[in-house]
Amino acid sequence: MRTEDRALAYVLTLPPSVAKQRGHDAAFRVASALVWGFALDRDRALSVMREWNRTRANPPWSEAELSHKIASAISAGSKYASGYLLREDEPKRSPQGEGVAPMPTAPDRPRIPTYDATKAERFASACRLPVSLDFLAKRSPVAIPSPTDQNAITAETFLSALYRPGENVLVFTEFRSQGDFLWTAGAGGFRLSRQRHVAPVPSRLPTVAPDGVWFLIQPVTGKWEIQTTGDGPRYGRRHGACVTAWRYLLLESDAAPESVWVRSIVQMPLRIAAIYTSGGRSVHALVRVDADSKADYDAARDVIRNVLPIFGADPAAMTGVRLSRLPGCRRGDRLQRLVWLDPDPPEIPILDRLAP
Repeated sequence: MRTEDRALAYVLTLPPSVAKQRGHDAAFRVASALVWGFALDRDRALSVMREWNRTRANPPWSEAELSHKIASAISAGSKYASGYLLREDEPKRSPQGEGVAPMPTAPDRPRIPTYDATKAERFASACRLPVSLDFLAKRSPVAIPSPTDQNAITAETFLSALYRPGENVLVFTEFRSQGDFLWTAGAGGFRLSRQRHVAPVPSRLPTVAPDGVWFLIQPVTGKWEIQTTGDGPRYGRRHGACVTAWRYLLLESDAAPESVWVRSIVQMPLRIAAIYTSGGRSVHALVRVDADSKADYDAARDVIRNVLPIFGADPAAMTGVRLSRLPGCRRGDRLQRLVWLDPDPPEIPILDRLAP
């Protein structure tokens, strides 16, 4: 049987992707199984995912969305060796003999919890203050402009506060690009070419794009670096080898209502450096973890991921190389609004620092 046929048979057994029922997570799981479990290259994985999409997604994903899921799965990486699902049906040969131990196996990974609306509402209701986006904006440690006054200057202030002099941050107006702009703390912005050997030119950051403006949450080299994938080595600016510090983790929720999510995150004992909106329905919180390595980042991520999805946090958003919305910019006519900024947050809940 062809690998693609085996892969399709497998992903058709996985939970379907249903809108408003963690459909994003289900689709990402399929993409990850294809590119890592079956070691399919981008084009073959996309071909299998199209077949899966016809019967297991409600509503079906667009071609661009399927491509994005495959790209996200490749960027996220895997804790397991490439092709791990190909080996699951190989014959198991166990050596015989007195005193021969069975082959050691890794412990089962903890199951990531899912959103529980009742528990989320109960947790949010323990918030003793009437916390809202406006409430937070008035009490931010760094003064926040009113929504009507937020613009590219707000975005640059945000980046300058969160990144150290000389650090580089990639900014995107097209989600699947390798970066459209580069912000260097202390030096300003640059417009990037999509060709490797073309030098960047000085530029202000964009203020608006049809689908919004993103930034990669970790500082990067800003250069084209080699990444090894199932397709072989390729150059990119937004993968793990480009990261210079594993500083931030992203919390976002499409599941919990805004009022529940905001009242929840202010009670979490995390070092929340910023809170801002997506220009859509979700609110993002940027958490400082200051990990020494990718392995340390994953360990810190796993602790958070094993608890916070109950309250609405999207576990798929907690990857180390993650894009988030850039505050102060616009998604069409909708503002990606900055409401809280604290470059050096303590590890205590925001709620404990707020005055009525």
